[in-house]
Parts: sequence; structure tokens; C-alpha cells
Amino acid sequence: VNIKTNKVLGEGLFYKEGDEDFKLTPNPAYSFNSLVEYIVKDFILFNFFAIEVTYNKLGEPFEYRHIPAHQLRTNREKNTFWFCDDWFKNSKNVLTFDRWKKGNPDKTLNTKIFYFEKRTPSVSNVYPSPDYSGALKSIVIDGNSDEQVPAFRAKEYHLFLAKK
Repeated sequence: VNIKTNKVLGEGLFYKEGDEDFKLTPNPAYSFNSLVEYIVKDFILFNFFAIEVTYNKLGEPFEYRHIPAHQLRTNREKNTFWFCDDWFKNSKNVLTFDRWKKGNPDKTLNTKIFYFEKRTPSVSNVYPSPDYSGALKSIVIDGNSDEQVPAFRAKEYHLFLAKK
């Protein structure tokens, strides 16, 4: 994940003309480069990412915060989102958000979630399947030692390690 993230981020974000770094500050807690790094990691792991958009009194977005993908739930229509920092322990302490729409058409100042996902076939119809999902069985088989699964010893059946 880190190697893929580093390939996407390269040497950070900067203006096309010149060597000056991109200086947009999404919020007081972290830089724009940090925000992009969090987004990229979620996208690599989950095939989606989410950003909390906070509005000022004029109804304009003024703060953007990363929402960790594993802390967010949504409905099939993906127009309502629920956030909880620990779904196992604090499942009663849940925040609800509407989906962000361009131009804030409902003119409310309520914080919203900008949600983006990669369109992939998925069994769940709610969350996209990660790119690595097809490899999970291979990873599990490869990770098992002979002691853990004595009935199946994958290394004996590998083409390059087959016994004569």
C-alpha cells in the first residue's frame, strides 16, 4: 500500500508553472498533501474515499477533512452516511451526514460528505470491491504454514516446487 501510495503522490503537489508547492490548507490539522495521502490510501484499500465538507456562514465550503473509509457506512443510494470512530465499541455514538452536491443546492450549512468510488462489480451493491479482493484466497493459502493446515500443503502443488 505504501509503495503504491508513494507512486501516486510522487514528490507532492505543486503548481504546474514553477516549483512552488501547492499551498491550499484544507483545515488547521493537516496540509493538502496529507489530505491527498489519506485519500489515496483509502482508495487503494477500499476503492472509495470520503471527505467531510464544512460550510461557512455564507454557505461556501471552507474546510475539508478526511473521513477514514473504515469508519463510514452508507445506504444503497449513497446519499446518507453514518460515521463512528469505533463501530464495535461506540456504535451508539454515530453522526449522520447527507451527501455533498455541487453548489450546495439545499443551501443548508450542515456538514456534508463528498464521496467518490471506483465503479466495480460488487456483491454487496453498497460498497465497491477492492482491487485485491480476487487475490485474498491466494494470500490466505500462501500464508498458511504446514502446521496450521496439515491437510493442504500448497508448496507441494506449486509448479516450480513440485516433487519428482
